[in-house]
Parts: sequence; structure tokens; C-alpha cells
Amino acid sequence: MWRVSSLYDFIKRTVEQKKKYHAKVLTDDAIFTNLLNSINTEQIFSEFAWSTVPQFNLSALANTILFNIAPSELEPINVDFQISLPSVEEMEQGIIIKIEPISVEMLPPWLMFLDLFIDENIKELYRMSIKETTLKKGVYGVSRFGQAYYDPPAVAQFIRSTLYKVFQEKQTLETVKKYIESMKDTLKINEFLARSLFERVSLVIHSQFETFILGYGVLGKSKLGRKGSASASVKYINYDLQETEANINNLSDVLHGLILGLGVLGYGLLPSKEPLYKEEEVTSATGYKTYGAPKIVRFIAEKVGKLRGRYSATALAIANYSRSKERESYLYSERADQYMNLQLIRYMIENMVDPIIRKYETSPVRIRMYKSAVLQLISYPAKRHRWGYKAFEVMSDEEFYDWWLSTWVKQGLKESVLKELYEVVSKWMREYRKIKLQLGMKLKQRRYQLALSLP
Repeated sequence: MWRVSSLYDFIKRTVEQKKKYHAKVLTDDAIFTNLLNSINTEQIFSEFAWSTVPQFNLSALANTILFNIAPSELEPINVDFQISLPSVEEMEQGIIIKIEPISVEMLPPWLMFLDLFIDENIKELYRMSIKETTLKKGVYGVSRFGQAYYDPPAVAQFIRSTLYKVFQEKQTLETVKKYIESMKDTLKINEFLARSLFERVSLVIHSQFETFILGYGVLGKSKLGRKGSASASVKYINYDLQETEANINNLSDVLHGLILGLGVLGYGLLPSKEPLYKEEEVTSATGYKTYGAPKIVRFIAEKVGKLRGRYSATALAIANYSRSKERESYLYSERADQYMNLQLIRYMIENMVDPIIRKYETSPVRIRMYKSAVLQLISYPAKRHRWGYKAFEVMSDEEFYDWWLSTWVKQGLKESVLKELYEVVSKWMREYRKIKLQLGMKLKQRRYQLALSLP
């Protein structure tokens, strides 16, 4: 048991966090300040959006033809939101702005099926051969060995979602490789597939600035190609973490091309000087017809535009579900209570494992790493808002444990200590995941229900 002084410090710490959170996010002053900050940083965010969103949408798109995956199944592509103003009843419940995910059914039809995507985006000359050579998803007892592929749920979600989140979150490609290797070992992913996935995303990311591709390059930041040459040389980092070069002719080479030194045979299409993607016909206001970027590139550009348009609404969204009286003091704020309860779970977990960790470690940095590892056991399979975690949601407990252990051992933590911590945490791990998800959704659901019940 805790001593009284320790319990007092524990409560004091959480209350202080609650007050700070309320002051920074939920008061009227905070909303106004955050709104001004979003206006002042809009240009910086715009540059970030143009540099980031196309990278992860196009790197995901690279796997459509290879794995017979419709673009709508790829989480970077199907993640989008729409904003709207609340009704009077909803405003009374503290709903300042409504931000809802766009349903997959609202996407253009050609994103829903791979054949339709190919028809709408690939030049007619190449359509049939691509359709015929694309691996089909296997049906047990029907498909022939070597002519189809079978993807366990966690592997499928890793390819469709989590791989791109890893590249977005991790600071270095070395860390990304360790992460992918842990997933490879846990899910028994083919070595060649892991290499191909890593290098393809690396090439897509580096191509944005190493050369200028219409609809993908960033004006003023992307390099122009060599004078007098139809191809461009792109430097990227391969799976062995060495800098290498690839000669590319167009966007389809970057996304699908079987380039010498990149990946392995069977994980790409033979490159061509002629682009696979057809240019979309565009009619100007004066009726003049011209050709621009491919349809899928224009779709991604529109996503960037909508994201920029929503940016200023962020200050309102993070203060949602806070009624007028609740914005006056943290004592009345259910949002602040929600935050405090989530923090209580975190502090309780950290305090419970702290004595075990300190038996083996004295370094504050490594103590923090062990606590972060334990918190990951709760948080990764129980994410509410952020895309990229589907693989962890569908993993079995054994798979997730193997991945977790491998990941943190690669970060330099001791396997024996991690196992001891898991033994303690695993007894109540599932319950805390449920509590975390329920706390995160309860207030929003109740406020909308109250709004509907008002006369």
C-alpha cells in the first residue's frame, strides 16, 4: 500500500495536471488563443500537409496492384473527415463543432475496386496485362499454390495501415527498420516482402524532393531532373540502411516499378519510359482542354486542400463537449474529469511497475523507457482516433506479446525485466483497455444523446 504522503502526492499531481489541461485547452481564453495560433501557423501547416499527406497516400497506393488491394482498403487513403456546425441543442451540450469521419461508401466508386481503379487511372495499353499479372487473394481449396496469396488479418492490416504510420511516427529509418523487423518476426512475414515494403516506401518518400514529379513534387523544394535526360536519379535508403540510387522515368516507376537494386523479383512491374498512369483531362473556365496529373494524384491533392481547410477548426475541436459553465472552472468540467481519469490510469500503471523497474535500473532515461513499454501494452490495441493501429487490434495476445517483447529488446531493454513486468500487467491489461476506450467515448456519446432528448 501507499503511504499517506505518497497518496497525497499522487492526488495532488493529477489535480495539477487537470488544472493545466483545462487552462490550456478548455477555457474561453484558451480557445481564442489556440484559434489565433492556428491562423498564425496556417502557412507552416500547409507546407507540412503538402509534404506529408501525398507521401503516405502514394506509398500506400504502391501496394494496390501488387497485392490486389483496392485503394479504399488502404487507411491513409480512406481516412478523411468533414466538419459542420452544431444545432442549437448540440451547442447547449458544449458541442462547438462537429467533425465526423467520412464513410468509405462516400469515396469515388473507382477507389472501391482495384479493376475500376485500373480502368480509371492506367492507360488502356497496359490495363489488361496488369490485371492478368496481379496476384489474387487466395480461396482455400480453390486457388492454386503460387497463383494467389493468403494474408492473415494482422499481416493484411500491417500492409494496409500500420506500415505507413510507422514511417510517419519514427524519427529515423534505422528505428523504422527495427520496428518492421519485429513485426516480420512476430507475424512470420517473408524477408523479401519486408525488404520490398521498406524500400518502396523509402523510395516514394525520397522521390518527393529528389526529383520533380507533376502532382507530387513540391514547388520550390523538389529538385529538377538532369538537363537533357528523360530519367531522374533518386537517392534513397535501402533495407540495409545504405544510401543507393534509382533511375526513374515517372510516377508509376516510383510506385510499382521493378527497379534494379530495389526489392526483389516479383514485387514490382517492369519499368517503362512511358507512364502507366494516364493524365486526367482538365477543362478550364474558358473551355480550353488540357491534361494534368492522374486522377488519383488529383484526389490526393484535394485531400490536402480539405485538410488545410479544417486546420483552423482544430482549436474548436479540441475544446468540444465543454459547456459554458464548464469553461469557467475545471471544477465543473467533465472534459477535464475525463482527462484526469485517463491520467489516473497512466499514473496507477506507472506506480505499480515502478518498484520492479527500480530493482534493476537507476538511469532515469531507462526507467522511463520501461514505463513507456508497459503503457504501450494498454494503449496500442486501444486507440480511438489515430489511424495506423489496425494490425495491433487484430493481433492475438500471443502475437502482440511477441511483437512487444521483440521491439523493446531491440531498443536495448532487458528481456528478463520486460517479461517480469508483463506478468504483472497482463492480469488486468484487457480490463484497462476497456476502461480506456469507454472513458474516451462516454462523454461524446452522452452529450449527443442529451442534445437529442432536448425539446
